[in-house]
Amino acid sequence: MLAVLAVLLISVAAAIGFFASTLVLGPKFENPAPGYLSYNGNPSKIYLVSSTVLESNANQTYIAADGQVIGKGSPLFTMAVTLRNDYSPDDPAPPVTSQVAPVDGAAYVCLSAQLINNQGVINGSVISTGDFYAPSIQGTALVLAAGQTVSASIYYWTDQADVNGFRINLNFLGDSVPLS
Repeated sequence: MLAVLAVLLISVAAAIGFFASTLVLGPKFENPAPGYLSYNGNPSKIYLVSSTVLESNANQTYIAADGQVIGKGSPLFTMAVTLRNDYSPDDPAPPVTSQVAPVDGAAYVCLSAQLINNQGVINGSVISTGDFYAPSIQGTALVLAAGQTVSASIYYWTDQADVNGFRINLNFLGDSVPLS
């Protein structure tokens, strides 16, 4: 009887371990360190508070900005990030050429992600959008008020399974919505 109970407990523990590893990538996965994100090679005042990655499946069919069709049930990586905007009205985000918003410390950002394996960056597609649409900028678009901390998700599709890290990239940063 004790042997059967021991086998049952080991089986349950193994099942929990398997399912947990399919939902959150384990310790071998390298998350970006907290810190200020750079934009065009310069530090910004958009602070990456935390980040993690989850594996899931697409709940619908998506069409990525590059035209790639990602079918329902396809594997997705979700990069969950928490960001803080340290810009202020006295120290605003970089101006967009044709400003359409007041200088109030708000930051308009587009984030993307790169998945990484032992060979380098993995090809794939960001399929999430966000708070605004800019056809020339691929990524998750967010508007952060001065001093605001937000959580956001970047959905990324790839046909690679050997992922062991990711980067968060700032594809756009400005004081208003990009016009192009």
